[in-house]
Amino acid sequence: MKKKKLKKAIARRTKAVQKEEKDRLDKAWRNLFIQPSIMK
Repeated sequence: MKKKKLKKAIARRTKAVQKEEKDRLDKAWRNLFIQPSIMK
């Protein structure tokens, strides 16, 4: 019983972390694309 709960908790945490990473990557890419157009 405990192992199942642990697995679920880990999966949830992993998903949250992946979402954070994705958001950070999206922001980084957006900045890369936006900055050159501002500098022109």
